[in-house]
Amino acid sequence: MTILATLAGAALILLTLEDIFEVLFNPLGRGRVSRIAVKLLWRVFRYLGRRRASLLELAGPLALVSIIGTWLTLLVIGWALIYWPHLPGEFLLASEPDPSSAARLVEALYFSMTTITTLGYGDITPTSAWLRIVTPLEAMFGFGLLTASLSWVISVYQVLRRRRSLALEIALLREEQSAIALSVANMEPIAAQELLSGLSSQLNNVWNDMLQFPITYYFTSSDRQSALSVGMPYLLLLGQEGASTSCSPEVRLRASMLLGKIYTFTALLTKHFIDLPPTASAKEVLEAYARDHLHEGLE
Repeated sequence: MTILATLAGAALILLTLEDIFEVLFNPLGRGRVSRIAVKLLWRVFRYLGRRRASLLELAGPLALVSIIGTWLTLLVIGWALIYWPHLPGEFLLASEPDPSSAARLVEALYFSMTTITTLGYGDITPTSAWLRIVTPLEAMFGFGLLTASLSWVISVYQVLRRRRSLALEIALLREEQSAIALSVANMEPIAAQELLSGLSSQLNNVWNDMLQFPITYYFTSSDRQSALSVGMPYLLLLGQEGASTSCSPEVRLRASMLLGKIYTFTALLTKHFIDLPPTASAKEVLEAYARDHLHEGLE
């Protein structure tokens, strides 16, 4: 029993630490446990969002909290399984110990929770030498998880700010061009080049952000102007217009670069987020992206 509980606890801890490393420290990592949890949560909120669109906005923040909560829960259980067989014999308890297996498991979970959160009430104290070494390790992992998670959350919201900035710029550009009936083909070549180059650079940053922080895909907005999934089809049209033969070679070059970034972005979507074949066109992928976020794209 002791060996089985210890092995199960160690396996659970290693699985969780691997997931934490993949999500927080590997630039291109995608933790298996967190990915499954987030996708299940996304499906639930998409179903609820069809009845009330604003509910889908909760999916991203709750996914962030649920991942951290899942890591913490799995670590607590893993360490508790290691402590469980050694209670109460190798621990000093402030109260009279209950010898039943269920009571010992509760004590192990309680001790694991107070240790990983670095509370350390002192009512349960390890007496054996190896447990005095193992217990501080759990506290160290708990403190490290808290620090890394806070840094992760801050980074995610910086990423979302950049994505929202691009979405708002696309929405404003679309409104202004519609109001004055000005197309890329009719613009001054230098102005058109600067416009397309700026959009290409911002989209490249968004692509890189989503590659490194895949959880940001699940953050959405019911406000169409700040939703990138709504603006992307228009960005594709803008690139295709700039790449037409009626524009200067310099403008066509910038437009081709923008289209290249769009194709790279859609390849990322089909690979990790949207269930479409790799042969799907950019237009089909972007329309599916908008639908997945409960938007219809362009009117």
